[in-house]
Amino acid sequence: MTDQTEMAAVFEALLFASPDPQPEAKLLEVFPEDSREQAREALQTVLDRYRADESGARPERGVVVDQAGGGYRLVTRPDLHSYLR
Repeated sequence: MTDQTEMAAVFEALLFASPDPQPEAKLLEVFPEDSREQAREALQTVLDRYRADESGARPERGVVVDQAGGGYRLVTRPDLHSYLR
């Protein structure tokens, strides 16, 4: 069985590598069914770590989790867009 820290790292990598929003069910499928609850908790840890505040900013990170198209994806913080032009 994989520990939650490793599971969180896997979710982070999947969100980073995918250009399209990833549904929660699809993300959880990478782990065996008997560890899905542990995986769900690890996913929540990642979502909390990268979730933007009400203004769209997450001061300590350059990317945030965006919920769109029925799934999750990592996107650049909106307030940093001017630096990326």
